Amino acid sequence: MMVALRRVAGVTLALSLVLMAFVLTGPGPAATELRLVTGDDYWPFTGQGLPEGGLATEVVRAAFAEVGVGVAIGYLPWRRGYGVTILGLADGSFPYLFTPQRAAEALFSDPVFPVRPKVVSSQRSPVHFGGAIEGLIGLRYCVAHGYGTPDAVQTLIDVGLLTVSQPTSPYACPQMVHAGRADFFIGNDFVVRGAIAGAGHGIRFDDFHVAPDPVVSGHLHFVVGRSHPDGESIIAQFNAGLAVLRRTGRFDRLVAKHIGNGGS
Repeated sequence: MMVALRRVAGVTLALSLVLMAFVLTGPGPAATELRLVTGDDYWPFTGQGLPEGGLATEVVRAAFAEVGVGVAIGYLPWRRGYGVTILGLADGSFPYLFTPQRAAEALFSDPVFPVRPKVVSSQRSPVHFGGAIEGLIGLRYCVAHGYGTPDAVQTLIDVGLLTVSQPTSPYACPQMVHAGRADFFIGNDFVVRGAIAGAGHGIRFDDFHVAPDPVVSGHLHFVVGRSHPDGESIIAQFNAGLAVLRRTGRFDRLVAKHIGNGGS
């Protein structure tokens, strides 16, 4: 009985947090709008201080607009936002890298942004990752709380072959690696540059070694919790709108607007 009450209380709290996010980030949505959540400080994709809320935010809005669906987007810490999404308390979230664990909990849209996350270490003690995951065994890995970890790296953590630190801020990992308190973090090129730029303390991109080979190649997606009663319909609407953006060239123009033609 007590377990059931705790579960109900947890769901109620999660729903309250979602509703609070929308109250704090803008006027209440109309009844026909989708309530979406995303996280902050993930340049160039999402961020409350970024133009139009970031590249992913603008693409999501534009894709749904193409099919006549309005959206209201609130910000929550990444792990909390993902949690309320898989519970079906939010109508969707973004952007997320596909993993088998997430696929068991969420429906994934068509691929939106390609990503090739790489190992980033200090120039003073570079990690020469050549594509073999075994080269990371015994090292200290930093990943911001709520951020995803590639499956192969997560396996090393699960079997105790990799030590992991999870600070609350994405800017903390460059700081920890720079200070020698972690050996590496992982990210695609332009996200890494954004994290280093936000780290402060005189830390520069040139202070780091970026391995040439990616840990994994994949894509970021829009997701809806499998428990959502309209999940498949929402995913279909997003995919249809995304296809229009690509067909008309507007998707490429949005990418160029936010990050130019570079980055991977």
